[in-house]
Amino acid sequence: MGAVYAAEDERLGGKLCAIKLSRPLPSELEAQLAEAKVLMRLSHPNLPMMTDYYPPGSDGRSILVMDYIEGQTLAIWRQQAVVEPSPAQLAPIILQLCDALCYLHEQRPPIIHRDLKPANAMISGSGHVKLIDFGIARNYKTGQLQDTVLLGTPGFAAPEQSGTGQTDVRSDVYGLGALIYYLASGFLYAGPTAAGGEDVISRLAMPESFRAILARMLEREPDRRFASISQARAAWRAYAESLRAHGSAQQGGAAPWTPPGGASVAPAPDGRSSGCLVVAVGALAPGAGATFLSLTLARLLVAQGVSCAAVEGPGRTAEWHGLLHLGGRGGPEPSPRQLPEQRYALWQERCLDWYALRPDAADELPLPGGQRLALMLRSIRGRVAILDLSDLWEDRERRELAETADLCLITADPWPAKWPRDRLDEAAGLIASRRRSGRETSLLANKDMRFAGRDEWLRMLPERPSAIVPQLPPQEWADCLWRGRWATDRRDWQRLLGGALQPVLRLLTEAARPLSG
Repeated sequence: MGAVYAAEDERLGGKLCAIKLSRPLPSELEAQLAEAKVLMRLSHPNLPMMTDYYPPGSDGRSILVMDYIEGQTLAIWRQQAVVEPSPAQLAPIILQLCDALCYLHEQRPPIIHRDLKPANAMISGSGHVKLIDFGIARNYKTGQLQDTVLLGTPGFAAPEQSGTGQTDVRSDVYGLGALIYYLASGFLYAGPTAAGGEDVISRLAMPESFRAILARMLEREPDRRFASISQARAAWRAYAESLRAHGSAQQGGAAPWTPPGGASVAPAPDGRSSGCLVVAVGALAPGAGATFLSLTLARLLVAQGVSCAAVEGPGRTAEWHGLLHLGGRGGPEPSPRQLPEQRYALWQERCLDWYALRPDAADELPLPGGQRLALMLRSIRGRVAILDLSDLWEDRERRELAETADLCLITADPWPAKWPRDRLDEAAGLIASRRRSGRETSLLANKDMRFAGRDEWLRMLPERPSAIVPQLPPQEWADCLWRGRWATDRRDWQRLLGGALQPVLRLLTEAARPLSG
């Protein structure tokens, strides 16, 4: 046990990190050293990254330094849920936990977590999950019949952790099953007895196929469980796909989408539940119009009565300040509100907040830190936050923001000469990665016009676009910008763009509605 603090690393431009301070007893020191050794050699999106470890000094305190994980534990997430989580909300959480455990079990020798419980997993407001606390993790020892120490949390630990056998990957299968049972029911699993356990699961208010997978994970005998987390993941993935297919059949089109954050959204720094839907907009290649579509979507949402925020993506150049005429003579004044990310300033209009990079801070402050930018996103008061990432592939931070956003929109223009093969592969990889986590991704074909290769252009995209946005007449568009106006200020263009983007606007308004309370 110990205290965990959030701190800024001055050597890394104020990057947020988590510092775990503890005074381990001599009997606990071995477990703490084991946790440090485990974390030092791991690298996975659903696991924390450890950056430093200091063993106990003269004062008896040890220090564990790792990356800062924004969000709350699954225990708090479940306790604060206003309604029972649905299978569609639980599926992406389950799959992310499976991904983390598969990675651990693929190590040589396999790493067994042995303490899977809601307090040992974190979830962000966008639904990104990380497995934490490796204090009793251990390597599997071939030929050993029984663990030498009895560890685990009652209600979540597998039966063999009570001394009946050696823990192996199937122990984590059981532990994950008990965790899933808790998330689905709000209660500890009653017990692994054949009759009693099945009775409890049969009363769970979940579909039969959900209960069947869970029952196999919670078998008392390890040989009757899934032989690996990989097998369990395959079963849950097939179940998630069946949910999507069922939703698609009901809707007669695209499957309904639920933000992975679910009914319980991570609280903002001031204690509110932000309830903000984060939409990342990025370009397949530079110049494809991500900024244009970000600002246009924000204005169209406000026109439909949806309170919205638009956020300029991290970068070295402050573009929005001039593009939106912010801070100029006679223009709106920035809000005095202090933001978690110092490079940004806030300009407020009716139902629309602009978070733009400050030109005066371009040289004096480091580039935005991902954690502080995430905190700023969580503090947004609107129902939807449009995050303009522009070139998705420019740096790792943009890619991570695209990975974890509730919805990611990728825009492409009709100039495939700017699409190297690796860009298409990266886009396909991003779409696949988000889909595995239960996150929606849509492609937008931008700058559409009549030309000979139009059909071929649309076929070249990684997936069929959700919307096709027309090219505005260049001369008229330039005149509009030089007059200090935006495309949506012209009624004919507002109707044109609103009609083209209607599938995306419908998705955003429907997804944001339950989050607004």
